[in-house]
Amino acid sequence: MNTLIDNIAGLKEHIGFNESVNEDDFTKIQPDVLLAEDDYLRPALGAAFYDDLIDPTTQLTSAEADRLRYLLRSSLANLSMVGYLDIAQVHINGQGVQIVSTDNEKTAFQWQVNNLKTSFSRKGWNGLEKALAYLEDHATDFPDWAASATAKAARGYFITSATVFSEHYNISNARLTFQALASLLRKTERFRLEPVLGTDFFDELKQQLRDDTLTAENEKLLDDYVRPALAHLVMAQAIGELGFALNGNALELNVYRPDDSNSKESDPGLTQLLDLKAGQALDDGEHYLRKLTKYLNLTASATRFATYFTSDAYRPPVVIDYLNPLTAPVFGAF
Repeated sequence: MNTLIDNIAGLKEHIGFNESVNEDDFTKIQPDVLLAEDDYLRPALGAAFYDDLIDPTTQLTSAEADRLRYLLRSSLANLSMVGYLDIAQVHINGQGVQIVSTDNEKTAFQWQVNNLKTSFSRKGWNGLEKALAYLEDHATDFPDWAASATAKAARGYFITSATVFSEHYNISNARLTFQALASLLRKTERFRLEPVLGTDFFDELKQQLRDDTLTAENEKLLDDYVRPALAHLVMAQAIGELGFALNGNALELNVYRPDDSNSKESDPGLTQLLDLKAGQALDDGEHYLRKLTKYLNLTASATRFATYFTSDAYRPPVVIDYLNPLTAPVFGAF
């Protein structure tokens, strides 16, 4: 079976081992390498394209393909270590499970292992984000991928990456955070944006995104109103429903996590802060939705945003004729 990393040199290229490691060590890590490929890289790029990219008999030989493989190896190496670290802390044999403890070495503290896993995870997922962004930026160099169902499906959302999300609400370009928000993104698109845009215009924008034929006017509409509204509304739900907390690199799924050496209660002030952030995100999202509605109603016509103009979502702007006594507002003194 072909794999992107098949020896210890491939891991050393991206993992800063501070002890001597050899091919025997790689055989212990290899199962997690194969698992990370199947769980993360193949689904993200599409199995057919990924296998062609790494198969020596079919792989592309361009400089762009070499760069893409380098980015993917970086992601794979780090994600593999996330899976391997737990079993690396123990020895499993016929007598059961033992930890390493001698006069010269002992098993790392749990907080040290946790910090390493967090670091490997961040590097691995952000590496995958870079690889996917590189694919999008060089789509003409990878026509098979650009035309694939995987690429079209990925492009079919109003926000397609952590980088784009961070342009409207800062999640530090963290791919892992974006993955955690994916279900909320899909739900919010349907529940909040489709009623505002109208089903036909909503579907039209989606189709243009999938086909990579988005008009300049629709691109501006997405950037100025749709994407910022979506990002803020998603964050309002994420903070409120899932208890996410910003840590500078990503979002953590719990407000309270016990310290391994000294458990402590969650700070009630933090909960209040999260409620405040959720409320602010909701207010901002609703504000963008109102601006989106106002902009479309003022500018839509038979030749501009025509699908929206002919939909039930369109509301013609109210025009007041101050010279007509039947429509002019009445002012009184009190």
